[in-house]
Amino acid sequence: MIQVTLGLWEFREGSSPFWLSRLAIATWIFGFQAVLVRITLRVTRWIFIFSH
Repeated sequence: MIQVTLGLWEFREGSSPFWLSRLAIATWIFGFQAVLVRITLRVTRWIFIFSH
């Protein structure tokens, strides 16, 4: 979360290269998707266990 805040702050201030801010945002999005997939797999496994 700290990386996201710094990335967005730098993006707004324009003190860093444009691609660096884009990289920080892309990294955050990728990490967020990874967490969502992990939660989805866990929930799916629980449903599978309880349904059998």
